[in-house]
Amino acid sequence: MAIHINLLHEKVAEKQQRERDPLKLSLLVGIAILGLLGGLHVLSTGEFSKLQREASSLRSELTKLKPQAAEAAKEEQRLQSLVRGSQALTNRAERRMLWGTALETLANAVPREVQISSLAGGLAPGRDTVEILLDGVAAGSEPRTVAEDFRLALRTKFGEIHPGTDARFRVLEDSPATANLDGQSWPCARFVILVSFPHPRTRTN
Repeated sequence: MAIHINLLHEKVAEKQQRERDPLKLSLLVGIAILGLLGGLHVLSTGEFSKLQREASSLRSELTKLKPQAAEAAKEEQRLQSLVRGSQALTNRAERRMLWGTALETLANAVPREVQISSLAGGLAPGRDTVEILLDGVAAGSEPRTVAEDFRLALRTKFGEIHPGTDARFRVLEDSPATANLDGQSWPCARFVILVSFPHPRTRTN
């Protein structure tokens, strides 16, 4: 009888042990999963903190760079302004006319029978053409012929230096004035002549 009771007790204990094993395994698995999740959470939190630190560092760098960027933008604007000014001066220098040669050519073309009362010169608006406007009188027995010869001489003299030169009358009329040449009084004709030629910088060799 005693032996039977002990065997029964052992069977009950063995059954209870078998019932506890799955529960223990479940608990162990649960603990392992919780541990894994906790580890992932810690890693995620650490990664997030790292990203936050990097973002904060970038914001700090940007804050430092903003004044430098603003200064660089101002410097760029200043340089662009200087470039525009330099280009304007260059264009103006390229378009200017050195009048020494032109005046020398004019002096060589004026005969003793012609007197220039006014002279104006410059660049034609919107064109690369030099214009010289001459206002004066020609004297002689045929003052109009003297004026015509002077016009042709201007075209020839300037044409030798500036191919494409043109010289035209704006005005040619008899004048009531007279001029004294070699002790004689001669009739006069008033003229206005426009001499034009391409600006030297546009000439191709």
